[in-house]
Amino acid sequence: MKKILKSAIMLMGAAAMLAACADDRDSNPTLPKLDTFQLNTPAYANGLVDLTASDAIQLTWSQPAYGFPAAMNYIVQLSTTGEFTTSVAQAQADESGATKANYAEIETPYVIPEADIEVSTVARMLQQIEGWTEDAVPAQQKVYARVLSFINGAANVDSLYSNVVAFNVAPYYVELSDADPVIWYLIGGTIGDGSWSNTTDGIGTSIQPMFTLVGEEYDKVKGTGKIGYTGYFTASQGFKLIMVPGEGTWKEQIGTTDGALSPVRNDGGSSNFFVPEDGYYTVIYDTSTECDVTVTKLADTPATYAEMFFTGTYGVWDDLKAMSPVHTYGGAINHDWYYDLDATAGDTELKFLTDSSWAVNWGSDTFPTGFGVANGANIPVKAGTYRILFNDITGTYTFIEK
Repeated sequence: MKKILKSAIMLMGAAAMLAACADDRDSNPTLPKLDTFQLNTPAYANGLVDLTASDAIQLTWSQPAYGFPAAMNYIVQLSTTGEFTTSVAQAQADESGATKANYAEIETPYVIPEADIEVSTVARMLQQIEGWTEDAVPAQQKVYARVLSFINGAANVDSLYSNVVAFNVAPYYVELSDADPVIWYLIGGTIGDGSWSNTTDGIGTSIQPMFTLVGEEYDKVKGTGKIGYTGYFTASQGFKLIMVPGEGTWKEQIGTTDGALSPVRNDGGSSNFFVPEDGYYTVIYDTSTECDVTVTKLADTPATYAEMFFTGTYGVWDDLKAMSPVHTYGGAINHDWYYDLDATAGDTELKFLTDSSWAVNWGSDTFPTGFGVANGANIPVKAGTYRILFNDITGTYTFIEK
């Protein structure tokens, strides 16, 4: 069950360099059959986790005891009954509505034996299972968790499930809609200010989000699909992909095993990606896979702009606000811009433009992300405070709530 997003990033023609996920094991040995592996009982198991007052729920587990450190994938599953027979995806596939889910899965696999699950994700999963109305959310809900593990490419090995652990949460109501697309981020010496500063404040300056692609389909339940970023890369400076930016978190990242473009997903220890020569590239990651990364060199050189502005109905249309360049390290060619917008006074509309002549401008009708087109519609902005990110090659923009 999928949807097509209007917000997107335009791809340009060029010769592609495709890199499949690297196998960082020397061989694929025949592994012993195991019955289970250990999911640890969390310290909060005997208490009550208030989802409205917490940031994340952490689960940890032991790697399956195959006798050597196998490269694993893990999927966390949550249930409200302790039964794991019908997933949310299976229930949604039944158009009659007769099938009832009793468990939900985290959208993206983990590659290390721990997970920090955002409370908003937990609340959404419980809502998907139970389907509460807004006035009928229980004050307390028991949650059962288990982990599914598997090895890509290993012969004669079935999927393996952990034991089940239980804990209590105080849930809240979630208005369900299609899952947001899964987004990863670029960081490195050739990204943004080149500082490798992995903090939430660095999003848009030292960390660049990847964006949804024009015409791409995204899984309605998991939000997986192809995402991309287009910009200028220098051959002397490397980069990586990270899943969750902020305060030095490097738990889920995609690097390389050979210093070139052969990707491997892990929690560290991999090398940086390097493009073969300076130039414009599009990086695409298919989040429905473990680490299918494509790096494509653009055939044409995009236009560059010395300045970038936006303006709109927050004031008067001739009141241009200058955006800051993202790429600020020596010799960088900038095509990304940001601005911290205070729109708390109310809903507004805006467009991006290069100068007061309006000869070059971008607009669209979607928010908080979209693909601006030449002379497009006014972007409808809801009241709030945002970091605005804009890429002038693709017209892609996003408003990150602060």
